[in-house]
Amino acid sequence: MSSLYAFLADKQLCETNPVAGVKRPATGGAGVGAGKTHALTAEQARAMLDAPLALKGQRDVPELQKLRDSAILHVFFYTGGRVSEPGGLRVRDFRLDREYWVLEMRTKGDRGNIVAIHSDCQAAIRRYLAASGHGDQADAPLFLAARAGQNTGQPLGRGTFRDLFKKYARLVGLPPSITPHSARATFITQSLEAGVPIRDVQATVNHASVTTTETYAHTAELSPEKC
Repeated sequence: MSSLYAFLADKQLCETNPVAGVKRPATGGAGVGAGKTHALTAEQARAMLDAPLALKGQRDVPELQKLRDSAILHVFFYTGGRVSEPGGLRVRDFRLDREYWVLEMRTKGDRGNIVAIHSDCQAAIRRYLAASGHGDQADAPLFLAARAGQNTGQPLGRGTFRDLFKKYARLVGLPPSITPHSARATFITQSLEAGVPIRDVQATVNHASVTTTETYAHTAELSPEKC
């Protein structure tokens, strides 16, 4: 709400921001927003990452689509991006920055956020681009729609990323409540558990306040018994 009113005030559509400084209420003893999205266990995340290329139910899916879906899942789990962020990536956003391979994400407010990525994520993207044939088209969307095993040249819509993620969650036996935000929660939670400084995690996932990042320290892992 504060962002909305700030925008309206900037456009001179209202005089002031009436909710500036108003804090969200706590939702429990674990802190503001705690528990809204469960993180997956390492085993559950790995099952989803492997699903496009490994599951028997995927035998009739064209290889290009499997490679694309694998790359998309890797981006979600290895960057902690919001559901809309992979769709904003261009081929040029996957690049070498000094000695690190990075993805330059577009985040809330159309801000740039450069994220160094794991070698597994790099490999998944490279496999997809090699098969897709558009890796030399710097301005093309990184992820394209496919039909009959061929790129259509059209970008994927936001809903497609969400549906794709939920499809693989379902295929590995996870509940309908699992969404792309679950990958974000997993990334943040596992980073904090691994001892990554919270300010670094905050910068990577582009939280405006470190308080938001802190809430994920209280997010319980989602076990099969909790599904």
